[in-house]
Amino acid sequence: MNNVPPDLSQAIEASGLPLRITDPRTNSEYVIIRADVYDRLRTLFADDYDPQAAGPLFWDTMKEDWEDPLMDEYDHYPETR
Repeated sequence: MNNVPPDLSQAIEASGLPLRITDPRTNSEYVIIRADVYDRLRTLFADDYDPQAAGPLFWDTMKEDWEDPLMDEYDHYPETR
Protein backbone atom coordinates (compact mmCIF):
# COMPACT_ATOMS: atom_id res chain seq x y z
CA MET A 1 0.00 0.00 0.00
CA ASN A 2 1.22 3.49 -0.81
CA ASN A 3 1.49 6.21 1.79
CA VAL A 4 0.01 9.67 1.31
CA PRO A 5 2.78 12.20 0.59
CA PRO A 6 2.92 15.10 3.07
CA ASP A 7 1.82 17.73 0.53
CA LEU A 8 -1.22 15.66 -0.46
CA SER A 9 -2.04 15.02 3.18
CA GLN A 10 -2.01 18.78 3.79
CA ALA A 11 -4.29 19.35 0.79
CA ILE A 12 -6.75 16.76 2.13
CA GLU A 13 -6.77 18.38 5.55
CA ALA A 14 -7.21 21.85 4.06
CA SER A 15 -10.10 21.03 1.74
CA GLY A 16 -11.60 17.90 3.24
CA LEU A 17 -12.79 14.90 1.30
CA PRO A 18 -13.64 14.20 -1.42
CA LEU A 19 -10.69 15.96 -3.00
CA ARG A 20 -10.47 16.40 -6.78
CA ILE A 21 -6.92 16.52 -8.11
CA THR A 22 -5.39 16.73 -11.59
CA ASP A 23 -2.25 14.95 -12.77
CA PRO A 24 -0.39 17.73 -14.62
CA ARG A 25 1.49 15.18 -16.72
CA THR A 26 -1.62 13.53 -18.19
CA ASN A 27 -4.34 16.11 -17.39
CA SER A 28 -6.35 13.22 -15.89
CA GLU A 29 -8.60 14.07 -12.97
CA TYR A 30 -8.90 11.90 -9.87
CA VAL A 31 -11.12 12.04 -6.81
CA ILE A 32 -9.70 11.04 -3.46
CA ILE A 33 -12.19 9.59 -0.99
CA ARG A 34 -11.81 7.56 2.20
CA ALA A 35 -11.44 3.81 1.66
CA ASP A 36 -14.59 2.99 3.65
CA VAL A 37 -16.64 5.28 1.40
CA TYR A 38 -15.09 3.72 -1.69
CA ASP A 39 -15.87 0.22 -0.44
CA ARG A 40 -19.52 1.16 0.09
CA LEU A 41 -19.84 2.88 -3.29
CA ARG A 42 -18.06 0.07 -5.09
CA THR A 43 -21.07 -2.19 -4.51
CA LEU A 44 -23.13 0.11 -6.75
CA PHE A 45 -20.87 -0.64 -9.70
CA ALA A 46 -20.42 -4.39 -9.18
CA ASP A 47 -21.68 -6.86 -11.78
CA ASP A 48 -23.87 -8.45 -9.14
CA TYR A 49 -25.38 -5.13 -8.03
CA ASP A 50 -28.37 -5.67 -5.77
CA PRO A 51 -30.59 -2.57 -5.45
CA GLN A 52 -32.07 -3.92 -2.20
CA ALA A 53 -28.62 -4.17 -0.64
CA ALA A 54 -27.84 -0.61 -1.73
CA GLY A 55 -30.83 0.78 0.17
CA PRO A 56 -28.95 1.33 3.44
CA LEU A 57 -26.19 3.14 1.54
CA PHE A 58 -28.71 5.50 -0.06
CA TRP A 59 -30.41 6.06 3.28
CA ASP A 60 -27.09 6.82 5.03
CA THR A 61 -26.23 9.25 2.26
CA MET A 62 -29.59 11.05 2.17
CA LYS A 63 -30.63 10.75 5.82
CA GLU A 64 -29.39 14.18 6.87
CA ASP A 65 -31.20 15.94 4.01
CA TRP A 66 -34.30 13.76 4.22
CA GLU A 67 -34.80 14.52 7.90
CA ASP A 68 -34.30 18.26 7.36
CA PRO A 69 -37.47 20.16 8.40
CA LEU A 70 -37.36 22.02 5.09
CA MET A 71 -38.20 18.73 3.36
CA ASP A 72 -41.78 19.26 4.54
CA GLU A 73 -42.00 22.12 2.06
CA TYR A 74 -40.74 19.83 -0.69
CA ASP A 75 -43.24 17.14 0.27
CA HIS A 76 -46.09 19.62 -0.17
CA TYR A 77 -44.72 21.38 -3.25
CA PRO A 78 -47.46 20.26 -5.69
CA GLU A 79 -50.09 21.60 -3.29
CA THR A 80 -48.53 25.05 -3.18
CA ARG A 81 -47.87 25.55 -6.91
